[in-house]
Amino acid sequence: MTAPISSTVPVASSLLRIGVLTLAFGSAFACSAILRPNDDVERCGTAEDCSSTGDNRYVPLCKFDDENTDLDSTQIDKICVADYRSVSCNPMSHLGSSMTNGFVDALDDSACASVVCSEENLGKAGCPRPSGGGCDAGLEFDDTLNVCVDPDADQPVIPHTFLGANELTGQHIKDQFCKSFFCDDTFVCNASQQCERCDPDAAYGEGGCGIVYSEGAPAKIYVLGDALEAACEGPDVEFSAPAVFGSCD
Repeated sequence: MTAPISSTVPVASSLLRIGVLTLAFGSAFACSAILRPNDDVERCGTAEDCSSTGDNRYVPLCKFDDENTDLDSTQIDKICVADYRSVSCNPMSHLGSSMTNGFVDALDDSACASVVCSEENLGKAGCPRPSGGGCDAGLEFDDTLNVCVDPDADQPVIPHTFLGANELTGQHIKDQFCKSFFCDDTFVCNASQQCERCDPDAAYGEGGCGIVYSEGAPAKIYVLGDALEAACEGPDVEFSAPAVFGSCD
């Protein structure tokens, strides 16, 4: 898992290709990368000088890299980088809009918002242990959350009890909206109601990573991994496109 939404990448002189974008995220630019006159980094005075990213999930920025912010922009050009597009996951910003993406409907659907653990699923991931029993094979008991968790899960298991206790009802739906737009299941809705790539050191609901479990499995609203990549819009995504949500029936 990588840094939150502030991560940036260089934009080539022609339209940015996604393969280059993916490989470049998280890398730091040495000073020589900015000053070298014959490299393929696009230079700029403002973002208007930068080529389109060629991907609707990203916008071009004109800046010095984080290690060279003290350079004089009147003497040295900045470089074009691609940054994640600002996307609100505040449902109020989608009310009355034709571009709801199914987001508001999903939040209003009690079957999507509800996450539970029935007695027959005690011992499964995200559920407490049965009385006198233990967690299912491959799971461990988390004394803090008081539920069984999968220690090998890509993201932390968040039990339904956590959502109720922390007033985060519908957080998993907001998260899936962000995952759908960016076609990346590490995206979440942070405390500022903005989509960002999750931070493993932050608390869940405040930009932290995690998958909400219901009845011993990821909540039905989720579409994750390969299924998300196959269903999402990718570089051509528009706000008017329906978001990728699982069936809550």
